Amino acid sequence: MGDGNDAFSRIDPIFKLKTPILFAHRGGVLEAPESTARAFRYALDVAKADVLELDVQMTRDGRFVVWHGRSSAMCASKE
Repeated sequence: MGDGNDAFSRIDPIFKLKTPILFAHRGGVLEAPESTARAFRYALDVAKADVLELDVQMTRDGRFVVWHGRSSAMCASKE
């Protein structure tokens, strides 16, 4: 039987990192607006995330945006 640290010495077969792996889904969403560069930077620099998980979608005009959700209507700017 191991010394209780077996979970921390296993290598994940996909990411090739020691487990457990810290995933940042949409960045540090409690510290910055989700799916923004600021949220991703927080997740990497402060929270020390191992992996960033984000959603990329294509707009009707063929541009790529980082957005989590079915519609970007709620993020439209108010001018």
